[in-house]
Amino acid sequence: DRDWKKVRPFEKEELYKQHEMQLNEYRKLGRINVIERININQAFLQKYERDADYEYLTVYLQVRMVDYIKDENTGKVLKGDPDRDCYMQYLYTFMRKFGVQTDPANSNRSTVACPHCGAPTQITSAGQCEYCGFIVTTGEYDWVLSDITGVRPGMHIDNSAVVIRTGDNH
Repeated sequence: DRDWKKVRPFEKEELYKQHEMQLNEYRKLGRINVIERININQAFLQKYERDADYEYLTVYLQVRMVDYIKDENTGKVLKGDPDRDCYMQYLYTFMRKFGVQTDPANSNRSTVACPHCGAPTQITSAGQCEYCGFIVTTGEYDWVLSDITGVRPGMHIDNSAVVIRTGDNH
């Protein structure tokens, strides 16, 4: 769909803006980045980290997918190969405010009042208050994706497992 607003409730604002900018650049150039046949071959919790304000989960993912870029008008493949699988490894980091409890039945809709205008609301699928338009995707209310790191050959992966920092960073 190339409608990045559907992703907004699930990404930290900075990451969302980065992805939105990339999508807008593709639109401007008349290109479509196609990612399909995604298969997660392996996934595990690589690290849990907590400081005085937030907690972070880093998940290791080993994936197989098809990734290519095509011309929006002609459909011609400009980069990549739609018939060739790519094998990638990623570290996905999720964050939320420390102390927030996720209710699976209400995940990403747990806010009962907009933190900006105070209106009683449920956050829309675009991560916005339906009354004032305020964006609620900071990790204050539920888990959001805050970072994606591609694992490159020879890259050191910190396997410290659990890190809890107190207010004085000890």
